Amino acid sequence: MHETNPANGLVIDKTAADWPASIAATGLALACYPVSVEREFMSRATAVERTLATLRFFWNSPQGPEPDATGFKGFYYHFLDMQTGRRAWQCEALHGLTEMTPAQKSLFTALQLPIPTPAALSQPVL
Repeated sequence: MHETNPANGLVIDKTAADWPASIAATGLALACYPVSVEREFMSRATAVERTLATLRFFWNSPQGPEPDATGFKGFYYHFLDMQTGRRAWQCEALHGLTEMTPAQKSLFTALQLPIPTPAALSQPVL
């Protein structure tokens, strides 16, 4: 919760100085928000606000072959600048994998769809 940019919903990949956000950490945060509400770590309104900020950011983010785009053809770059959301590092390979993989998109997409708990289902939608 403390490593998130509330304006765009991006989450830092690790707590090192000047480290970028990652698509995996951001996806994991989206899955954690319902649990955080249920466990009373954050309010429901805050969770909704952060989730909508994240989804709106990615919906409107620049896609294309430009070196500072957020993604390309629906795939997102793994590391994004925490403030701008643009591609942070111009990596051609990351640990032997390309920087933009179906695995990253799958993780990000799957983590946006957490299974609601019975308590969450009983709450009205804002």
